[in-house]
Parts: sequence; C-alpha cells; structure tokens
Amino acid sequence: MKFWFLLTLVVSTAFLHAQESTLRFPNKATWVEESTTRGGRDDGEGHCNVVSVDGSHWRCERVNNQADIEITICQASKVVSSSKGPAPKNCPGVEGVREIYSALNGRAKFEVVDIMNGVGFSRYLEKLSNGGTRTIWLDRSSGFLKRVITKGPDGSIQQQDFRLIEVDVSTSRRLFDTSSLVPFFSSHLDHWYEQRTR
Repeated sequence: MKFWFLLTLVVSTAFLHAQESTLRFPNKATWVEESTTRGGRDDGEGHCNVVSVDGSHWRCERVNNQADIEITICQASKVVSSSKGPAPKNCPGVEGVREIYSALNGRAKFEVVDIMNGVGFSRYLEKLSNGGTRTIWLDRSSGFLKRVITKGPDGSIQQQDFRLIEVDVSTSRRLFDTSSLVPFFSSHLDHWYEQRTR
C-alpha cells in the first residue's frame, strides 16, 4: 500500500513538473502578498501588497509597518499614485512576481513536492548571483505562488506569502479607474497590520 502511494506520488510529481516547464505570469489575477524580513539591515521590515492585474492594467494597494497606505494604478500607459513625488513607472508587486516566474522558467530548479496542511506544493530552489538563495513554493492546482523565502548572504531572510483572492463584479469594474485613489482592499491591509502590531 505504501509502495503504491509513493510510486503514484513520484509519477504525478514527474508529470506535473513537465506541465510546469513553461509557467506563465497570470494575465488576469488578484492576490495578496505578505512580506516580512528577519536579520540584516532591514530586520523587522514588512509590508502587505494587494495586487490586481488585467492585461496591461494593474493596481497595487500597499501598507507598511508604519500603517502608511499607498495606492498606485496603471491604466494602459497612464500611472497615478497616492504617494508623494512622481508615480512609479512599474509596480514592485507586479514586477517582483514577474521576476519570480522568469526564474521558475530558467534559473530555479525543481526539487520536490512538499505537503503543507494536506496540500501538495512544488518546491524550486534558485541560487542568486549575490550568493544567496531563493526557495519558491508553487500551488500545483492554480499554478500560482504560495511562498517565497529569500536568504541573503548577510544572513537576512525575507518570507513572502501569497494567496489569490476573488474580486466582486462591482469592484472589478472600478479597479483601474485612475480618477479615484481610494482603497478597495482595506480589509486585507488592516488585517495584516493588526497581526503585525499585536
């Protein structure tokens, strides 16, 4: 019985790895990213991003340890932001995830399937040019990120946890309206900040 279970797991892992050989950044999705850094010069720093993308449009709502909320919206080539100074050309929440998907299609090497709370996640390891490492866990059913842990050569460890969320129809129609810089995902941002300050 145990033999057949292990054999099935090995075969399914190999099959899934073949399927994941061309992983793509999602064209349309909304996700929460919770990030915390331990050690190094950024020890204790953290943030929560709620990012929504739809083709060339994107939206990022971000809160940090100081409860500062920043909203940036891109509609095609027009970018507006609630932050002081010029609006950024690119969204860090989007570009960071794009870069991870790029690594998954090249530099990061598949290792094994890890079981977390009874669910299987594909684990990849990437050796970074600065001497650090990045471990990536990918949700096998959705093809989206679950967790990323980056270990720097200075001993710092950054952990990013991801989860996809649903957006209701009324909100989705207004997500990329550059005339309104009000938060749509404050419940997620508030929850993260409350957890950090307990």
